[in-house]
Amino acid sequence: MGKLDQILVFRFRRLRDFIFEGFRNSLAEKGGLKTGDFTILALIDANPAISQTDLARIGGCDRAVLVGILDDLEDRGLAIRKRDRNDRRRHKLEITPAGRTVLEELCRCAIENEAIPLAALSDEETEVLRRALDKMYRHVF
Repeated sequence: MGKLDQILVFRFRRLRDFIFEGFRNSLAEKGGLKTGDFTILALIDANPAISQTDLARIGGCDRAVLVGILDDLEDRGLAIRKRDRNDRRRHKLEITPAGRTVLEELCRCAIENEAIPLAALSDEETEVLRRALDKMYRHVF
């Protein structure tokens, strides 16, 4: 690959595109949810009663975009916003039982999709990769 042998972004992009496309196709089959919907549901599930502001920061998305995602998730009955009793300007977000069911299915789809490229690695190599990616992620974010 010439100069690309020394550059990670090419490999990251190609692998991301492969994984993203497969997962996006899985989501389309599950009622047209988007990858951002999956991320937001997973973060709400992991952080009960999180505020919209904190969710936007953690999820790395624009607050205006997040409002649209949350509107859609609420319309689908997958998440709800509740006014914070202590700060009426703030909403606390919660995943619904239906949202949790959908999230579990989407997690299965994501794991199945990632299994394709991860099949090239041993269990030990996969764990090393995860630790390295987590370390890089924490360093940047």
